[in-house]
Amino acid sequence: MRNCRSCFEAAGQECSVDSLSHWSGDLIVDALIGHGLCGPPTGATAGLIAWANAAGVPIVSLDIASGPDAATDQARRGAILPALTRYSS
Repeated sequence: MRNCRSCFEAAGQECSVDSLSHWSGDLIVDALIGHGLCGPPTGATAGLIAWANAAGVPIVSLDIASGPDAATDQARRGAILPALTRYSS
């Protein structure tokens, strides 16, 4: 429960890879980038994507995984590698 509480307390605040060094959990929900991405992810977003992909837990992406080209669905270097993508209808 402590992990959930800290997530709720941090909602709306900037998240960095450093702030996640002690994170533990069973699932990551990816909603970092939507359909408007132009080019590959960079900066803090690229760091969070790399962290998530290396976390060793399943990732569920909402609508589209963060990182690929939304128009072509082509994977890009540095994209989230989801176990499941949940599309809204």
